[in-house]
Amino acid sequence: MSKTSWKLTGCVDTVTVTFQGDRLFDVELDAVEIDGLLKNLSELRAMMQPAHPFVLTKDSDTNFIADPRWGYGHEPSLGQGVLCIRDPRFGWLCYVISDETARKLADAMIGRQDRPFPTFN
Repeated sequence: MSKTSWKLTGCVDTVTVTFQGDRLFDVELDAVEIDGLLKNLSELRAMMQPAHPFVLTKDSDTNFIADPRWGYGHEPSLGQGVLCIRDPRFGWLCYVISDETARKLADAMIGRQDRPFPTFN
């Protein structure tokens, strides 16, 4: 059975991954390499089964990001709005959303005091 351990090293600018199996070896990754690894793994994970649940439930394992930076704008080449939210773990995550969905999101956020968590459109 193989084990993997992760350790922040250097002046917090690299991560050392130790793979333990038949033999022990380390891989050192910098921030750019970690970003590439996250991107590639997340794309592969999106194709794997079981898929992530389509609906968030109150019992779901959630990691809240407090007051994240965000931006919204209309992207002419897409003909739709783009909502970008900065996650400190993954960087900027951008979502193409229709004007109708943007309105529903705005309405849900305005009435947030009256709605239980989670609320879906």
